[in-house]
Amino acid sequence: VDAVDADPSMRRVLYREVYLRVDIDKDGIAELRKVCVANKKVLHNDEADCVPFAAFSPIIFGHRHHGLSFYDLLSEITQIKTALLRGMLDSQYLAVQPRTAVDVNRVNLDDMLVSRPGGVVRVNGDPASATMPLVTPDVGKTALSGIQYVDAWKQDASGINPYFQGGMTLDANALNKTASGTAQLITQAQSRIEAIARSLSDGVRDLFLLLHQITLKNATRADKVKLSNEWVPIDPREWVRRANLTVQIALGSGSKEMQAQQLQQVLMAQMQLAPVGIARPENVYNTASRWVQAIGFRQPDEFWTNPAKQPPQPPPPNPVVQAEQIKAQTTLQVKQAEMQAQAADDQRQFAIEQQRLQAEMQAEQHKAQLQAEIERYKAELDAQLEREKAEMQRQTQLQIARMNAYTQRQANLSGVKVRRNGH
Repeated sequence: VDAVDADPSMRRVLYREVYLRVDIDKDGIAELRKVCVANKKVLHNDEADCVPFAAFSPIIFGHRHHGLSFYDLLSEITQIKTALLRGMLDSQYLAVQPRTAVDVNRVNLDDMLVSRPGGVVRVNGDPASATMPLVTPDVGKTALSGIQYVDAWKQDASGINPYFQGGMTLDANALNKTASGTAQLITQAQSRIEAIARSLSDGVRDLFLLLHQITLKNATRADKVKLSNEWVPIDPREWVRRANLTVQIALGSGSKEMQAQQLQQVLMAQMQLAPVGIARPENVYNTASRWVQAIGFRQPDEFWTNPAKQPPQPPPPNPVVQAEQIKAQTTLQVKQAEMQAQAADDQRQFAIEQQRLQAEMQAEQHKAQLQAEIERYKAELDAQLEREKAEMQRQTQLQIARMNAYTQRQANLSGVKVRRNGH
């Protein structure tokens, strides 16, 4: 407790969860028990099925539970590199913004502390005697060489070279290294990573054994999981308890490009040996799927069809049954040919009848058009005769009117002459 008057319920205690084998019931067999202890008080003591912990480390030591990680190997190097980089940056900052020694009695400190382009610093007297720049030595080159040394140290400590990481760093001897030399460097780094992966695989195996055991213990129903891009029903209650598990480390045999080239060569060899019977369709499918994954695609089923998922081939037919089927097919084909010929004949007859009906309809339409033309012509003639008849009647009436007018004038003239003679 931190203080006398502190809350006792908030005090910190050391809690330990201990798994040990001890014979509690005195039957001569040590059972695995889970014991929970707070400080020195036992809170829980019960039987346990397993130790639910899986411990693993990338770098292991013999007869020791704890190993080392890459941070343990590189933590000191990281701190040294950070200090060198900070010193180099501080040197650059001081080179860009150097310090200056000033006479506080002759220089305005407010103007001196404000650094801006075109700024004015007020000085009483000679500025050369009132201010003096402090020269800071440039440690950039020294720090940079130290950083390069630390990088080489880190490479030696970790065993990972920049060629394996895809780096483009060139040292003094890089141009003299051949392709086989570079491949050897990559192989050495890969061997280191393979050793680390194998160290981790033991812990991964224990972890999955625990997961399998807990799943068997607590599974109550079936479930569906997506496996190979398909939903598959899985019932953990039907599983068998496993006591051994093998972890396959997918390190491959080089980079992705090398794996793709090697798988392509294997695929070509399988295609050549397929007629001999050495390579089956399943083998070719597995190689093609691995090749697609090596070049960067995650779903091989988008490019290839699994032969195991194709429907099975039907068994070869019985010769007698096959002969009957051929005879029935021949008879059916003959009937179909007769029906097709009859249908073609009916179609021709139908086409002829259609043509005849179409010709008759065209003749009727032509006759109706002619009749309509004749009727229209007769109507035009009748209309023209009526117009001419009306015009003749008008002309006749006009002539009669003119003759009447002329007769009237002549009569008038004769009466005038008679009256003149009688006077």
